[in-house]
Amino acid sequence: MKKIYVLLFVTVLMAFGCASDNDKPSADSLLYTEALDSINAIISAYGEKDVKSLQELTAPDISKEIVENLFFKKADVSFAVKVVRIKGPSVIVDLNWKGKWWLENDGKLENRGVASLVLNKETMILSNIDGDNPFLIPANI
Repeated sequence: MKKIYVLLFVTVLMAFGCASDNDKPSADSLLYTEALDSINAIISAYGEKDVKSLQELTAPDISKEIVENLFFKKADVSFAVKVVRIKGPSVIVDLNWKGKWWLENDGKLENRGVASLVLNKETMILSNIDGDNPFLIPANI
């Protein structure tokens, strides 16, 4: 009887000791997640007109252009990622976006486009926008 308990104990120990549910994400997967988090933070700061966050999350020339165009009452910008590419020191996120802007004079504008948002791989700061800029109100494009 004692042998059965020892054998059962060893079997249980091996079954739980050898199980590995600890799969680590790849470096590319982590970069993808960080890039999307950064873009979501930029879009959130844009909608809230949070100038300080926009300046922290984007390159100076981009933040200047965005801040100069924050004259809406409310903005709602959403996006769908097509491809994320890692190229040298950059993470390039190709996406489709659509936006709605409610203006101070109660007007409403809508626009959509395709853009490549280029982020610095180390800092995840938005360094360039190729294509249709989702942070410009359509009347100013």
